[in-house]
Amino acid sequence: MFVCRVRDLTAVLLSVLISLVTVSCSWALSPPNLLSDIPWTDSGGSGYNANFGGVADIVAAFNHARREEESQLGLTANTLNDLVLPSQSAWDSMSDDDKALYLLNDERIARAGMLAGVIGLPFAGIEQNIDSISAYYAQYLHDNDATGHNADGSGGPFARIDNDAEIGSLKNCHEFLPRAENLAYFATTGTTIPLPIERSIYNWVYADASSSWGHRETVLLQDLALNAQPGFKNNNGSNSHAGYLGFHHITSANYQPFPSFASNTGSVVVMNYFDPVSDANAALRGCNYLAGSPVGGTSGPGEVLKRGEMAKAILQAKNISAPAVATGLEYADIQVSTLNAAWIEQFKTEGFTTGCAFNRFCPDMAVTREQMAIIFLKAKFGSAYSPTPSQNVFGDAPLGSFNQAWITTLRDLGFTQGCDTNRFCPKTPVSKAWFDYLLTQLAL
Repeated sequence: MFVCRVRDLTAVLLSVLISLVTVSCSWALSPPNLLSDIPWTDSGGSGYNANFGGVADIVAAFNHARREEESQLGLTANTLNDLVLPSQSAWDSMSDDDKALYLLNDERIARAGMLAGVIGLPFAGIEQNIDSISAYYAQYLHDNDATGHNADGSGGPFARIDNDAEIGSLKNCHEFLPRAENLAYFATTGTTIPLPIERSIYNWVYADASSSWGHRETVLLQDLALNAQPGFKNNNGSNSHAGYLGFHHITSANYQPFPSFASNTGSVVVMNYFDPVSDANAALRGCNYLAGSPVGGTSGPGEVLKRGEMAKAILQAKNISAPAVATGLEYADIQVSTLNAAWIEQFKTEGFTTGCAFNRFCPDMAVTREQMAIIFLKAKFGSAYSPTPSQNVFGDAPLGSFNQAWITTLRDLGFTQGCDTNRFCPKTPVSKAWFDYLLTQLAL
């Protein structure tokens, strides 16, 4: 446990984060750790001076942290895609599970390609069995004013997963993972705890030095852990996403997580996940995975656009049909059973994109604005279209930068005014609203 610096004893907010920790010695497909904590910074300031307000403050904090991460790791500015959230009303209407899945997957996807081998696969979705484990343990910690991974005496998160009737050792329906759980706690003398879900995820990823970055490594675990232990196998369903997530949070006047601090309100947050076994083994063992929300996000004009749905929508807007059945041979991450597989393969045939990386399409990955500049212009004018470099009009897409000619041409032709004054935001995901507008322009 660590105690935060107290700014106001009458309205103090303490937080503790606990994680399973392993020693990191190298990195492969999991992103590297930071050099130091990055405090939450929004429109009110940093740390306890922050507002911890709504969507605008969440976006400001996460994107500030991504710029700081780039600086600490020596990455080019805007290597990590910006976080884009739905409107405040849409965000408020989302469940805890959907908010957590949205943010956690955005953190994972944002790091795709940040360094060689980092692929940024998202979680496949919420699974009810692991979600129930998270809910049980959050309730236990709450009811017993407890903290820690083994407060219930079960043996810890790995044992709780193994003891589950559907995914545990009785059926052997999960693979080995070096990590399984993140916990977070908050307490205050006040009556409300702002943004417990959002701040838990933020702290796990960006302010976790006190646990040797164990929470960060848990959240961002990919096919290989930082200590060279195996990660997700990605052999159940589509291999364009990783395992299943469970998430639960309780805020209550009856929860006091810190014995030395007399609080009036407390929050506990529990995240668990597991890696399902291969499709063949799942069928053989009768594994009953109860998957919920896929990949995260909400419907509506503010939702970011995924590559798989983009391919289908563009082809339909151009009245191009896809084969009835996909071949499953065009990309390593596109099987016959993958959602929109035939449309994705036809998209490649039309020459509108070659994918996200060598032999991969990344159907669940968000489409960035600079990617859309190329894809839209090729879809509009043909796969052989090549823009003529013109005068730079955006400060964040200068002459000589990646895709500058495409971005500038998109502006010259009147298809975008940018994202802000003199900015195009090339790494920002495409919003559904802008994409819907572009679709109307393909038929003209």
